Amino acid sequence: MRTPDLIPVRPDELSAAVLREAAEAGVGPVRCYAVVRAGVFDGRSFHAGDVVVCGGRPQVDERVVLVPTGRGRPVFGHRRRDGLRGDRGEPCDASRWMPVGAVVRVVERAHAVVDPVGPVAAEVVVYRQRRAPAPQLALFPQPVAA
Repeated sequence: MRTPDLIPVRPDELSAAVLREAAEAGVGPVRCYAVVRAGVFDGRSFHAGDVVVCGGRPQVDERVVLVPTGRGRPVFGHRRRDGLRGDRGEPCDASRWMPVGAVVRVVERAHAVVDPVGPVAAEVVVYRQRRAPAPQLALFPQPVAA
């Protein structure tokens, strides 16, 4: 299966609940990334709308988010004794990739994501907060019962 696609998320794009969970991670300043395409990394399934919270200094064998210097998208990876490894286990040159922090928390389906592969007028799908009931989305207005 493919690995998740990530995009950086600004703090003002996140709900108060997500910001509270990020602060509870206790690692100081954090960076957040939204999953825009589902996939599996390191045996865990990620879904569109999940928010990955990164912070602190990554230790050896920890999961990290790697950001490219120059063009490219952030990817999951690991910090190993022999250097950085990408989401598929490939070596990542430290001059090209930088770990922004260890993955300290994943907030499931907490972010509104614009479909990156949909039509030009992409729908915005709002995902639920963890442990909250899923919203009822209607494509067409529903008649009101009399």
